[in-house]
Amino acid sequence: MFWYSVDKIKTIDYDKHIILCSKHVDKILREQMPDSNIKTVSKFGAVAIIIYNYLFFNGSFKLITFTSHPLPFLSNQTIAFYDTYPFLGKLGLLKKMLFKIAVNTSKCRIGIINRSLSVPFLNQCGVKSDKIFFDSAFPTVKMSKLKSRSTTPRTPLQVGLVGTDSSKKNYDTIFNAVLELSAQEKVEFIIYGTNNDYYRRLCVDYKNIKISLISSDNIEILDYFYQIDYLISAAKDEGYGRPMGLAAVVGVPMMLLKSDVFMEFFGETATFFDEVSDIVAFIVNHRPPAFVRPRAVEHFRGDESAFFSSDYFG
Repeated sequence: MFWYSVDKIKTIDYDKHIILCSKHVDKILREQMPDSNIKTVSKFGAVAIIIYNYLFFNGSFKLITFTSHPLPFLSNQTIAFYDTYPFLGKLGLLKKMLFKIAVNTSKCRIGIINRSLSVPFLNQCGVKSDKIFFDSAFPTVKMSKLKSRSTTPRTPLQVGLVGTDSSKKNYDTIFNAVLELSAQEKVEFIIYGTNNDYYRRLCVDYKNIKISLISSDNIEILDYFYQIDYLISAAKDEGYGRPMGLAAVVGVPMMLLKSDVFMEFFGETATFFDEVSDIVAFIVNHRPPAFVRPRAVEHFRGDESAFFSSDYFG
């Protein structure tokens, strides 16, 4: 959600707003928006500043947060609802209960990224339709500044995987499929993420597979795309991802598992499969072109995001 929020904030005169951020994203946020009014705070510090401003401005203070965590009882809030994944499982039931209390007492606006899962879930939580709006998830890219991609894949194939945040990425399924095909010499995997326990465990468990890491803290994702032939995913429960949105815009071939969310966003650009083993077999046996026709972007930099539109606030 960090990069999604950056894309949206850049559509406004962000120097006229106060941006609250945590310490671990402070540096990169200032690099992206050097003229902005940024305050680095803890979670409790952010809540204190927000409540103070609500009291000082007598409720006219407007709060936009690019998470699904509204503050209860405070009006004039807008949040971003990413996907339903955090609300699954036993702990998810508690999160859903707290979410229902917060959204219904605050009567906040909710900007959704996908319709297929978000709208039914929000309706179940009692959110009225006039509080839900959709803002395009696809980022704007200046195509004239991009380098051209070769249509010919490398040997061995350079396959991209995005994210090392948790085991829900399901990379084990991909690597096991490679081993079953005895395709270790035909494929190399380049993961875009951070060097954490999950990544190190994969390297230990799959020593016979070539796995490398490109730091998402140091390398822009558009530069990362030039180092891969394809972007693949083994996840079904994830929602829209900005890396995939960027890949669709710049023409990086994507091989994905069938899911409502992926079909909604990437039905025009990605190739879909029923099983992870089918994805691996397809790229190894067919070596498809390393470039696809980019998705047409429907919005332009300079168009104010609906997250900040005053028309929606009372």
